Amino acid sequence: MWLWQDFDHLAFDFADRIQPSEDFRSEEQFAAVADALALEATRQVVDLRTRLSDLGKVGKCLLQRPDRPGYLWESFNAGVAAALMGQPTAARQRLQSVLGEEPLSEWIREAQQAAQDVSAMAHDTAAVREYVRARVASCRTKLGLAGLLSPGLDQPTG
Repeated sequence: MWLWQDFDHLAFDFADRIQPSEDFRSEEQFAAVADALALEATRQVVDLRTRLSDLGKVGKCLLQRPDRPGYLWESFNAGVAAALMGQPTAARQRLQSVLGEEPLSEWIREAQQAAQDVSAMAHDTAAVREYVRARVASCRTKLGLAGLLSPGLDQPTG
């Protein structure tokens, strides 16, 4: 979940399957599978901490993920990251995918409005950062995280 989504709940928008599922056959087999999964999960956490360690890496990672119809938040998050990194063309392209989704529910219409807002200001990185800063602060309040430390958006995006 990216706090710029400004949710009042947790969401899991960045996930990859570690390995295919495996049927339970015995406790011994299950224990071995569980151990292997735990080791792979540990490796994946370390990998994610490296891949998502700063805004530039986040943006690169999100922009490498393809636009997929029905995966609105992937496109939204990639568009916001691109706008924060000063890449207005990439931002607008990814946010256009959000606008192309059929607005079947209120949350989709709200996401589309946010995509429109970011797209309109994508050429102005300072404005995007202020917009995102406000949304992150709102989300942190909604989630009860307002008093916890948070990394700033003023770091280099290398």
